[in-house]
Amino acid sequence: MNLIELAEDIRGLPLVRVQFAKAQTHAVLYLSDYERVLTAIGNASWFLNSSGNGHHYVRAKDPATNLNVMIARVVLGIESGAVRYQDGDSLNLRRENLIRPTRPHRSRP
Repeated sequence: MNLIELAEDIRGLPLVRVQFAKAQTHAVLYLSDYERVLTAIGNASWFLNSSGNGHHYVRAKDPATNLNVMIARVVLGIESGAVRYQDGDSLNLRRENLIRPTRPHRSRP
């Protein structure tokens, strides 16, 4: 289980900071979205997962399926597909920072 800290954004909306056990950093999301994640996967341990190309994503192991899930997808209510981060920060899981691309992202050769 991860340590959490309650805070507020500049508009006074409640935030949750989720501390990672093996990293000296944390993810940030709105309290309502954190509650949605808890409903979906319970108190699963959150961790940073590397994509292998320098990008890190916040994941947790879903105890029901024993599969790693992307927390950003849980926040958006989707099971698969790409998620982009408006500010480029994959630790910023606030809903307005999460973007569903309208078409698939293609890497250049």
